[in-house]
Amino acid sequence: MNGLKELLEIEKNRLIRIKAVVDNRLIEVPEGALNNMSENSYNEWIQYLKATAERPDLMGYSNHVVQIFIKN
Repeated sequence: MNGLKELLEIEKNRLIRIKAVVDNRLIEVPEGALNNMSENSYNEWIQYLKATAERPDLMGYSNHVVQIFIKN
């Protein structure tokens, strides 16, 4: 969906964005690396993802954004 069409659909359906989350791409992990991480390293990586997922200043670094809407 292109930007303008998306905005018109949001307005028409009276949707309110309540959250946007991203994978900031600064911590991209090579294929297979997750399976080889120690439990401590994995837990630290997950905590970093949680801490940065909603930061507006990192939104532009991601190829993927999940937006969560509710109907008004």
